[in-house]
Amino acid sequence: MSDLDLTIITYGEESRRAEIALRPKIPPVIRGNISQLNDWAFELIRYLGIDVKHIDNWGCAICAKPARETHYQIASWTHLPQPKINIYVNHLCAAAGGECHKQVIGQSQAMAAMSGMPPPPEAPLPMPSGVEMFPLAGSCAHCLKDETAATTSAISRCSGCKMTSVNCQKNDWNRHKKVCKTVKSIRWAVWPEM
Repeated sequence: MSDLDLTIITYGEESRRAEIALRPKIPPVIRGNISQLNDWAFELIRYLGIDVKHIDNWGCAICAKPARETHYQIASWTHLPQPKINIYVNHLCAAAGGECHKQVIGQSQAMAAMSGMPPPPEAPLPMPSGVEMFPLAGSCAHCLKDETAATTSAISRCSGCKMTSVNCQKNDWNRHKKVCKTVKSIRWAVWPEM
């Protein structure tokens, strides 16, 4: 169990999704210690969130308006010989208790009840410093400017992972390289596939 089998499935407008397979190396000192492995994995997941949110110019998974926030549900099997975590991410127009947020919370509560996992916290993430609202999904993961999301398809992607834009990649490389080297594949699809 030298790698964590981490899959992020992210949903946006009109049932569009991306499946991101990551295989981060588990530090040798925590292998076999489920508590430490969980702590390490959840810290890693928080770190990966920036790149996952900014992978593309998403619309809300419920109403298709431009997405600014995300809601996630985690399913974890870190006790297995090959530790595995799945993260289900819904891109939302807002996560402050609006109708779209309420629908996704209902879905998350149903999933948590089926899996036996506690539902994710409902409190929104803190606002990044220096901004009045959350940046658009798909904007540059470094500068967070909305105008970089408007031209996502025209902006070059990281040549390593194909996730984030290279708009500010040189300035963001020290942060992004830790994520980049763990990405094994990204598969785009429309769900459910017919």
